[in-house]
Amino acid sequence: MLLNAHLKQTDLAGQKLSLKANGSVEELTLDSEFTGVIEGLLKGQLKPLEPTLPFDATITSAKATWPLTGESDYQVAVESLAAKGSLDGYDVNLKASASGKEIPDVAVDLVGKGDLEQIDLSKLSIDSLGGNVSGKVMANWAAPVNWQGDINLTNIQPGLQWPDAEGNISGTSLPRAL
Repeated sequence: MLLNAHLKQTDLAGQKLSLKANGSVEELTLDSEFTGVIEGLLKGQLKPLEPTLPFDATITSAKATWPLTGESDYQVAVESLAAKGSLDGYDVNLKASASGKEIPDVAVDLVGKGDLEQIDLSKLSIDSLGGNVSGKVMANWAAPVNWQGDINLTNIQPGLQWPDAEGNISGTSLPRAL
């Protein structure tokens, strides 16, 4: 099946989608391209009839801004977002960046796994404010909600974004909430 769509109204006017779907509802393969207001490539496989919803999806070369039209205040670029697994458990990898008028430029690189109750990021790296935040983080939203991390801050310089907040922050933190 091939679908080509072109939106002509709303804030998404000019948005185009090209979608190729192969297989059956039992085992579906998708290959799509978004162009216009939001750009990116989405490829994946999905088994929507299975209760655990097995999937393997990748988003690459994605870009978006806010607001969607006119001069943008915020920009986001997703180099790659890959997720594979099912509702019982999945692996995720993300490389992305964001910038904007009111926020410092930020680049994110993470690797993790999760399920319906928690996510465990075995690698978290955030480059911003001339430095880096790295470590491991786990968040569990099953009762009781809890989280823990092993976070390292290296040469974070808030004054690069907020001149009145001079300084250089480095250190290690082991935050935990049970």
